[in-house]
Formats: sequence, structure tokens, C-alpha cells
Amino acid sequence: MSKRLCFIMLFVMMFAVVFQTGCTDDTGDLQDKQTELSKPLKWQGDQEKEVKKFLFLQGDFDEGYDDDVCYNITPPHIRENSDYLIFKYNVSCASFLLYDNEIFPMGAWGGGFGVTDMELADINNDGEMELYFIFSSGSGIHSYQAGYFDPKTKEIIILDYSHFNDGEMMLVPNDDGGLSLCGLTNEHIADIVFENNSIELKMQ
Repeated sequence: MSKRLCFIMLFVMMFAVVFQTGCTDDTGDLQDKQTELSKPLKWQGDQEKEVKKFLFLQGDFDEGYDDDVCYNITPPHIRENSDYLIFKYNVSCASFLLYDNEIFPMGAWGGGFGVTDMELADINNDGEMELYFIFSSGSGIHSYQAGYFDPKTKEIIILDYSHFNDGEMMLVPNDDGGLSLCGLTNEHIADIVFENNSIELKMQ
């Protein structure tokens, strides 16, 4: 993956939010909405101060790029409704969550774009919002995966599905008040559900 592609993905996440809708069968809807990314992020608080705090807590981190710069990419709706802060490096695409003064890697990033999409939801109905996210990794065979952070257990859990070489995967609010995984070619991939006392994917 080129440094330029990673920087473009970071730029898109910093200055645009995805227009959210349910999965549909209309030709090109999701692709159009992904490319029509709409509102610029309006930071609440001191972003530079937050990045400095993150870097201090992270300590030594070196992905082998001298020009790897860290940015706060927390979308407004996550900032306003949770205590989650998300940070991403512009060259390696390494992505991290800062929560309660602890740092959690948000999936893999090598060869991919790191975190590409995020949403809040209380899928397990425990009264606290989990942070759901999409991340990409891998060179050659490129994949997108979904994961979430559980604030009660302070764990990152990666869901058991990989979307290979078919374009990006998105988190989309659904009619049941939960989240679905959708591809950019409009296919509904799975719903994220709470069954068997755990959060899992219910495949299409």
C-alpha cells in the first residue's frame, strides 16, 4: 500500500462523515454516499492537546516511518456521545482508541488503511455504548474486518468475518436500531446482534 493512499483515507476520515442509511437494492447507493462524504468535522476541544496526551501515554511507537504523523480522527457524533477518542497515523495507518487513559490498538493496519469507519451502539443492552469500527489490512489479498470495544470489559473484540478484495465495508444503522455490515456495491453482509450471550454476526 502506498503512503499516498493511506494519507487519502486519513484525509477523508478527518474532513468528512459518511451519510448513513440502511442497506438498499438501489444501484450504486452506497458507493454514491461513500463518495459524497458530506460535512467537515468541527472539533470540540483542543485537538493538539489531545494528540499530545495520546502520544505521552503511548510512549515509544515506531512503525518504521520517520514522517508518520498522528491525528485525532474522532468523528463529532462519537465525541459528543461518548468518552472515546480515536487516533490514527497518516503513513502507517496505525489506529488506536484512547479510553480512560488507556490505549487500545483498533485491529490490524499493515498493508491497509487501518480504521475506516466507526459507530456507537449498545448491541448487548448493558446500558453502555460499545464502539464499533471497520479496519483494513493486508497487501496482495486485502481485507476489511469489523470489531468493537466493550467499555465494561475494556476489550477490543474482532468479529469473525473478512471482506476480501471487494471494495470497502461499512457500518450502517438498521431498522432494528442496531448496526449492519454492508458493502459498497449495496450488498447486505450481516447484522451485528446479541445472541448466545455474546455480540456476533448474523450473516445474510
